[in-house]
Amino acid sequence: MAEHAKTFNVYTSWQGSKLSTRLIGPNGNVITDSQAGNNGGRYEAGKTFQMLEVKDPASGAWNIEVSWADAPPVPEQVNISIAEKSDVFA
Repeated sequence: MAEHAKTFNVYTSWQGSKLSTRLIGPNGNVITDSQAGNNGGRYEAGKTFQMLEVKDPASGAWNIEVSWADAPPVPEQVNISIAEKSDVFA
């Protein structure tokens, strides 16, 4: 029996302004902040961070699209962290 991830989390942090993050699943489904709560996932945000969580994500390659919803006046560093929770340990 194949194991799969229980949750898939993408965390973004930056110095200010406003960031927009979209996740695109292997089947082409797009998950944004307003859709993250569907199917038991969630979205959390603060002034300089966002977290998108997908519950029972589809297996395969995921794409992460990050863009400025409100561009900063000077370039800012954006940090991205990805985590998953599953029953598989290595």
